[in-house]
Amino acid sequence: MKKLYLLMTLLLLAFSGTAQKYHFKGLHNFPYDSTTRKVRYVEVINVPGISRADLYRRARQWLTARNGPRVWVP
Repeated sequence: MKKLYLLMTLLLLAFSGTAQKYHFKGLHNFPYDSTTRKVRYVEVINVPGISRADLYRRARQWLTARNGPRVWVP
């Protein structure tokens, strides 16, 4: 009976340990650059009446407000 409890405990531990792993399914769902093989999001936004510099400034402000000042944005 003790062997059965030990076996059940070991099986439960083995299955609970594998439940926490993430299995990467590949890059087919993400837009990626074929030369660097890195995920890349690029979009051109045309907003009439607002300059590029102003859009960039607003994006930086939003990112800082959302994530805090420790995030580095070039």
